[in-house]
Amino acid sequence: PVWLNELQPLNFSGPVDNLGEHEPWIELYNAGVSPFSLEGYYLTDTYTNLMKWAFPAGASIPAGGFTLVWCDNEPGETTASAIHANFRLAASGGNVGLVRLTNGAPQLVD
Repeated sequence: PVWLNELQPLNFSGPVDNLGEHEPWIELYNAGVSPFSLEGYYLTDTYTNLMKWAFPAGASIPAGGFTLVWCDNEPGETTASAIHANFRLAASGGNVGLVRLTNGAPQLVD
């Protein structure tokens, strides 16, 4: 029930992260009726490394809710309420993938 809903690689006037910065972001949506754990899920900006960035322990999306991931290559800024990935979205072009492990192998979900 979870997919990549929206992304903004150039964020000049949209949402700001936990440090008040306009950074690139990805939004995930949970269409399910219960919270969805993101443990065992990954984001990537390259299809040659599907497990590039793992969601932190405890990360989840509420039922019918959204979660933002800041794709600013500043994972040290991650807090319980603001997740930062270890890659920066390309300003133009590029790839984004949501990946999970299935039987020990990465599987592209979206």
